[in-house]
Order: sequence, then C-alpha cells, then structure tokens
Amino acid sequence: MKNRFQPKYDSLQVFSNSKTPAGLYARQKWRYEENTENWVRDFISSVKALREGQLPNGSWNDSEIDTIKRLFGLHLTVREIDDSIELALDWLINKRDQTHFPVIRHMASKNILSNLPFSNGCYEHFVNCAGLFLANCFRWGEEKKVAGPYDRIGREIEAKGGHLCSIECTNNALRAFVVHKRYSRSRAVMLMVKYLGRRQLASGRWKGRTPLYMTLNALAHLDSGNARRQCIKAIENILKSQNRDGTWGRVQKEWNTFLVVHALRRLNA
Repeated sequence: MKNRFQPKYDSLQVFSNSKTPAGLYARQKWRYEENTENWVRDFISSVKALREGQLPNGSWNDSEIDTIKRLFGLHLTVREIDDSIELALDWLINKRDQTHFPVIRHMASKNILSNLPFSNGCYEHFVNCAGLFLANCFRWGEEKKVAGPYDRIGREIEAKGGHLCSIECTNNALRAFVVHKRYSRSRAVMLMVKYLGRRQLASGRWKGRTPLYMTLNALAHLDSGNARRQCIKAIENILKSQNRDGTWGRVQKEWNTFLVVHALRRLNA
C-alpha cells in the first residue's frame, strides 16, 4: 500500500542505538533489530533497570508517578503481564481508589511526565487515567475494578460536553479511552473528538495548550472519520515542520518523533 504520509527526512535515525523504552520499541518494530545481538543486549539491560527497586507492595518508591513510568516502560518493552507487573498494577489501582492525592491539584512541572503520553493537568485525573490506560495495555481492561472508573469518568466527560476541567485532563482521558476496544467507541470519546475538532486551527494545530503530538497520536488510534480528518489536517503541518535530523520539536525529540511515527503508521495501516 502506498504511504500517504511520507516524511521528508529519515524519522527512524533518532532511535539508532537508543536504550529508552520508546527507542527499543522503535528498533524492534520499525527498524527490525529484534534478532540482533545489540538489540537483545540493550533490551535485557534496559528491562533489568526498569524492574530494579520494585518494593514488595508492587510500587516503585511508593510513588504513583514512578510506578506509572516503570509500568509504561515495561509496556513498551516486555509487553506481556507477569507477576511483578500484576502486583504493580494492583498497587496503582488500589492506591488510586483510596483518593489520597496531594493537596496541590496540578502538577508543577512538565518534566515530571517526560516520555509519557500524559499531560500535567490535575494530579487525580492523571493518576486515574494513567492507571486505566496501563491496566488496558496489560489486558485488564474488562476487570470490574477497571470498568467502573471508565464508566465514572465517561459520565463526567458526557456531563461536561466532551472535556474535563482542562485540556490537559481531557488529553489524559482521551489517552485512556482510545486504547480500550469498547470504550474507544463510547459517547464520551465521540464528544471528546468533537470538542477537539472545534479547537483545531487552520494550521492543523489545536488551540491553547493542547499537546500537538500526543493529540495526533491519540486520535490516530480511533476508527472515526472525524478523528482521521483532524489527524490528516495536523499531519500536513507536522510533516512540514520536521527537523533535518528527522525528528520533531525542540525538546524531547526522540519522544515527539516516536509519537508522530507511531501515529503515521496507524493512519497508513
């Protein structure tokens, strides 16, 4: 099949020799290095580092953010659930249900969430949505303790016309919903996509603090004409803004490029 969205420069070069979870995924799935000695060595050492320091309760450092980071890294590398991942998911979901969140509602620094597909909105929405996203990634999406929060957040989104308290929180909810086979077709998702469509500018970007690459990537997961139209409109601008080294953006270039390439491959599938 002809690739409708071909970048001008080599977008995979940035992943060469990368040992990050995203880089290892790109080297395995897109650069086809899975059976090479270098990839296997880097994979083993990186996964070992991701697993190190896990506490008996399943968490890392008794921290939701640290545990989310480790689980997301394991999702991009190990992929399949095992006993230690199950223990971590159980801790995260139970911790979330206790709603013992910090007094400060918004996370102070974007750097906290670097290399994660989430925005720095309300802490409680972040933890809830990240927990749902990760549970679904490891095939826990239909568990009662996971489906209940999906329903609750979905009702909140519907009541607010397709968004939560901020565009960052809406992005986090969209990320959690698009990966779920059933909830990706829900009314809540339809309303979020419509909401984003109203915010999209002629340039293909979305208004305000809407994260460009994360929004493109999330929408590319959906079997929706509206979502695809927004993606195509965004891609026309994004392809023109590619750096000469094949990356996108000024910071977090590898991560931005991962999000773009992943979206392009889904749209071309």
